[in-house]
Amino acid sequence: MFCQSCGTQLNNNARFCPSCGAAAGNETAANTMPAGVERVGYSPVINSPEFLLCAKKYHKQARQAAIIFTILLPFIGALGGAIIGEGSTVGVVIGITLGFASIAFLWFTIAKDKKKKQALPETTDGTISNISYYGSGRGSNAETKYTTAKIIFIDSAGREHCAEIKCKRDIYNYFKVGEVVRYHTKINFPEKYDKSRDNYSVCALCLYKEAVYSDRCPKCDAPLLK
Repeated sequence: MFCQSCGTQLNNNARFCPSCGAAAGNETAANTMPAGVERVGYSPVINSPEFLLCAKKYHKQARQAAIIFTILLPFIGALGGAIIGEGSTVGVVIGITLGFASIAFLWFTIAKDKKKKQALPETTDGTISNISYYGSGRGSNAETKYTTAKIIFIDSAGREHCAEIKCKRDIYNYFKVGEVVRYHTKINFPEKYDKSRDNYSVCALCLYKEAVYSDRCPKCDAPLLK
């Protein structure tokens, strides 16, 4: 099976083309928005009680995962110290110490980031001036080998702002230089002003890729910003 938009060869169960983002196979017609529906402007959905509830639930799950990870860190450190030190008490103590030091650093970073966000306005409008990708993922191609997307945008006063988001496969190349965005500080997501040319939507919470005609994210159940 090949993409009807760019000709890239696709897997038989592919829903979207990994090269251009167009819907695959029979989804091409279904992926078209109804006539007369313009996807231009910032979505009011983000201020709805339903979206705020989903955001609260999503961030709560993320915090729970972070707590579990920090609880396990000293045990991981002790195990690593025992292996490296060949079972010596000194090795275990060093491992546990490093584990607790990692916990302190992690929570210090989280607290610093939280304080920084509290000092920022809830939203900042601007135009994307630069996008870079970094981090080491598992894949070998551009869509899977990066883990973080760094988006630089400039507001109307000429001030430069930076948003760093997880660079999942679905987010790679979603944003373009020159696009006007509104950065939502609390959820760390730059929402596009003009989404009319997009072949798919991206969930503002979990960054999952979904067809433009869908109203909800199938992964985290949050309403999509449309």
